[in-house]
Amino acid sequence: MTKTVKALMVGLFVVAGLVIGRVGLLLSQTFSSATANAPTVARVINYNDSNDIDHDGLSDADEAYYGTDPKNPDSDGDGYLDGEEVMSGCNPKKIDIEGCQPRNAAGVATTNLTNQVSDLLATGLVAGALKDPANNKDFQKNIGLIGAQAYLDFEDRFTPKSTRADLTILNDNSRETVASYVDSLVKILDATLLRSKDEQIEEMKSGLQLYTLAPQEKNPVFIKLSNSFADSYQELLKLPVPADWTDLHLKLLDSMERFSLAYQYITDPTTDPIANILAFQKLVDEFGRVQPTLDGIRVKAASYN
Repeated sequence: MTKTVKALMVGLFVVAGLVIGRVGLLLSQTFSSATANAPTVARVINYNDSNDIDHDGLSDADEAYYGTDPKNPDSDGDGYLDGEEVMSGCNPKKIDIEGCQPRNAAGVATTNLTNQVSDLLATGLVAGALKDPANNKDFQKNIGLIGAQAYLDFEDRFTPKSTRADLTILNDNSRETVASYVDSLVKILDATLLRSKDEQIEEMKSGLQLYTLAPQEKNPVFIKLSNSFADSYQELLKLPVPADWTDLHLKLLDSMERFSLAYQYITDPTTDPIANILAFQKLVDEFGRVQPTLDGIRVKAASYN
């Protein structure tokens, strides 16, 4: 590896570590976690639950909450079990697809989380599941389930999409090939994670200040950041990768995509306020998640010296 590339890698990744720590702390201090107390919701349906008389994947208590028939595994007669429909974001009491959440081509839910939570709260109030909180022993559980479902739906949107099949993998791990790859990698990341510490921190402060002073307006700072990470993602996707670097490259791609998406949700706080708040927590998580990947690239690059 050339001395220039080596020096650039070491210097810039040290800067990246400092920036990640400072920005993560800044976001943590500005926004408390919206999901710290969210209960765990099973993502796999249990059809043998002793509290599920009709074995449709919904407990009898959940049947009462959703207003479905606890003795009929398919309340609306559409051929799908009630539990399957709830887990898919569909209405177990309605045959047509209007009750289903909109999903993109990758099958990821794109429902407005704020509207979804509002609808569930209204349904719970009408059904009685959220009435009289002082005497309703299931009140906290039902509120928790609503919050947890919204959080899990949001998490689904950040599921990594890139695979090895999307990459151009080189069966060449020679020093020259790796040096060229790392050099290109650094140039791509210069637009996002590897900018100067002061520049990144000041940009984040500026974005948060605009967010605080003008929360009803789209944030140009976060729009720019979202676009920058999206552009870096596309460039990384096109970059030929030495075979030994595939795993690290995929992790980096995933981070670029998650950063871009998180900034995109933060850009417009009025459209979906709940997703907006959750996106700030995703940023904190991602700044921490990407650091081991950057460290891994730095160590691996140094081994080719």
